Amino acid sequence: MVLQVAAALVLLAGAGLMLRTMANLRALELGFRPDHVLTLRTTLPQSKYQEPAQRLSFYDRVIADVRTLPGVEGAGYTSLLPFLSPGNTTWFAIDGMTHDPDDPQDTLFRAGTSDYLKTLGVQLVEGRLIDERDGADTPRVVVVNSTLARKYWPRSSALGGRMRLGNPDGPWYTIVGVVKDVRERGHTLAQKPLVYLPYAQRLGAIPEYLVVRTAGAPADLVEPIRRVIARVDPDQPISAVRTMDEIVDLDVADRHQQMILLGAFAGLALLLASIGLYGVLSYAVAQRSREIGLRIALGATAGSVMRVVVARGLALTGIGLSIGLALAWAGTRALQNVLYGVTAGDPSTYVAVVGLLAAIALLASYLPARRASRMDPISVLRAD
Repeated sequence: MVLQVAAALVLLAGAGLMLRTMANLRALELGFRPDHVLTLRTTLPQSKYQEPAQRLSFYDRVIADVRTLPGVEGAGYTSLLPFLSPGNTTWFAIDGMTHDPDDPQDTLFRAGTSDYLKTLGVQLVEGRLIDERDGADTPRVVVVNSTLARKYWPRSSALGGRMRLGNPDGPWYTIVGVVKDVRERGHTLAQKPLVYLPYAQRLGAIPEYLVVRTAGAPADLVEPIRRVIARVDPDQPISAVRTMDEIVDLDVADRHQQMILLGAFAGLALLLASIGLYGVLSYAVAQRSREIGLRIALGATAGSVMRVVVARGLALTGIGLSIGLALAWAGTRALQNVLYGVTAGDPSTYVAVVGLLAAIALLASYLPARRASRMDPISVLRAD
């Protein structure tokens, strides 16, 4: 009985910590709206699309035709979707600023078509997003995230600042917009400086991911979009067809499975501990029925009889909880690497688990105690 209670506490503590982790991850601000967004990949073969103009033509035709489909609210291409890569960085320098030798001189970068950021639902802080004005023959522009803007322009606006990207002798890019931080690297990795560039002005990064915002279920538009791409290029395959919600969920899939597994075992252990405690106390009451009958016959009250039985159940539970707390304190350290926003020794989780087990133990003890307090002493003594 004691071991069952201890095992239940260990498993419940692990499940509780994983539940807190999932709640913390789900509460994080993503920086964009993943709902009603369909994504797919079209990797253009180099042999067929050697020139940047050919790729631009393909993207423009696909986006223009996809936008005409019923239920489509926006479409755009990007070189990389959020949550798919922790890296893909490039060197950068800021005009008029001396670089700190201890500061990593790199930034994440994403190249996309004009409506990509708007389609993804990225929130604009100041300035403007990349749009149709930003072509190959126009002044080079860039949109940066809030992390980059706060770091290098802590007391002023980043708008109008100039950056070089990838090459110290390359052209200057003017910052025309600042957007909220998007969790490009997943839920748990720290934010890094990030820049968004028009593909027409950054031909070294090739967009492969089509992003489509829909009014209804994204899955309903998979086949219509497939037909659009086939009309533009009958030989062009598509792959990685997923919703943005699925991509976000995939980032926490391992933790979700661990939470479910621990929760299932914890629930089973709690059930076994409850049944075990009830069974042990019921058996004890049956074995001590003559003693209990004599106590009642000699004037013991129903309340005192109940207290004796409940105290025995709570004593067993208390021993199990003490052992379980020690085991859980050591065992949950193995979860530390997968926890987020909560420590393995989180007091509130342990208080909640101990409170739950104590309440279950009290209920399991109360039923046999209630039956014992209602014994008829004359019937018990006669039966013996």
